[in-house]
Amino acid sequence: MSAPRTRAERIAPLWLAVCLLATAVASDTRATEPAPARDQARIEAGAAQRLQGRAAVNQAAGSGQMQANLATIAHASDGLALADAQLSQHGVAGAASVRDAVAHIAAGAFADAHGLLSVNQSAGAGNAQANLFAVSRGGMVSGLDDAVLADVAGAASAPADAAAASSSPLREASIAEGAFHGGQGVLQLNQTAGADNASANAIVLRLPGGLP
Repeated sequence: MSAPRTRAERIAPLWLAVCLLATAVASDTRATEPAPARDQARIEAGAAQRLQGRAAVNQAAGSGQMQANLATIAHASDGLALADAQLSQHGVAGAASVRDAVAHIAAGAFADAHGLLSVNQSAGAGNAQANLFAVSRGGMVSGLDDAVLADVAGAASAPADAAAASSSPLREASIAEGAFHGGQGVLQLNQTAGADNASANAIVLRLPGGLP
């Protein structure tokens, strides 16, 4: 014949059951929460080495990204040579600005490139990037003034609200040592990690005796 159970002994199994139920509910809640987004744009070690001539690269990870490469070269021993480069971008705010974003170019990438190299790399949301280039040896070259660059800068929208900004997601843009080593010519590079950023490169050259 078993001894009568005390009140504390009777309550213990009920308390244990309540704890197990609470643990199960908490675990189920965590399982349904989406993991934070992580946008990664990476150019691996040794990629695109010994390029010759004209090379243009756009790499994007995320949403709402805008990228462009423009290049013109004109030459005329007699008569008229024209060079023109124009760009207009209109974007919207990044829909998910609170997210991790990493842009990285590894060691040795684009090493020993000779010529004109334009690279845009972006991770995140709602970023705008542009490379603009115009060269002429004849009578005319199209200038890239502040208004043209303003089109690019205006493509990025207003920053996210304060609540989104306070969450402090990871934002990392990096170029490893040895990348672009030994290159000759013209290099245009935009690298962005984050949301609603705008960047541009512009080169205008007029040879000889013409408009700047």
